[in-house]
Amino acid sequence: MSGWYAYSLENMVFSHKLSIFFLPPNHIFKVIIERIDKDRQQKVINFPDLISVLTLSRDGHKLIIGSSCYNTENTANIYIMDCTSYVVMKTLSFHTRGVQQLTLTNDGKYLISVGNFRESTVAVWDFNSGKLLASSYTLDKINDVKVSSSVYMSDRVFEFSTVGRDQVQFWALVKDFKNEYRLEYYDVFVKKLKDDPVEITCCDYLKDRDDEYLICGLSSG
Repeated sequence: MSGWYAYSLENMVFSHKLSIFFLPPNHIFKVIIERIDKDRQQKVINFPDLISVLTLSRDGHKLIIGSSCYNTENTANIYIMDCTSYVVMKTLSFHTRGVQQLTLTNDGKYLISVGNFRESTVAVWDFNSGKLLASSYTLDKINDVKVSSSVYMSDRVFEFSTVGRDQVQFWALVKDFKNEYRLEYYDVFVKKLKDDPVEITCCDYLKDRDDEYLICGLSSG
């Protein structure tokens, strides 16, 4: 379960397997861990970066922490922390200004990270090894990312979509015969209304038998 806390999106998560809440307090360099299974216990983990987004691994035993920074010479790291020992197991470095979104593929093997509006980037990682597989820049900011449950070509590892402003992007992580990865995408633009500029704020996939649809939410409601 993920939620909203203070000034960021999806920066509060709850592990039902471990009965633990994870949340950052108001753009501070720390994550608060609160156990609710027995006596209420709280632990604070400090980080060198501003915390921007949190998500859990598919098994609920690892916390994935995205950060942001104000200096372009620094890196907005992604930290993978064990939810039992509270030890940071891996630090993933690619984003330069901030991590806006984090999501895992349905099988938990790949992590997608999205940079904030100041860098507009997409990166795909091997979650177990922490290796960066592919990355790409986008034309504009991204508000949401969702992974498809379907793959439509044999060379595609998985497919996903991002949305932002008036743009929908359909992505695929492709693996070629040399076992090298790359990202491919194509754009769909929402028609702009003269008196009411529309921004796509969120998206999700809907499965209907053999068909799959991407549902998008607009700022106009």
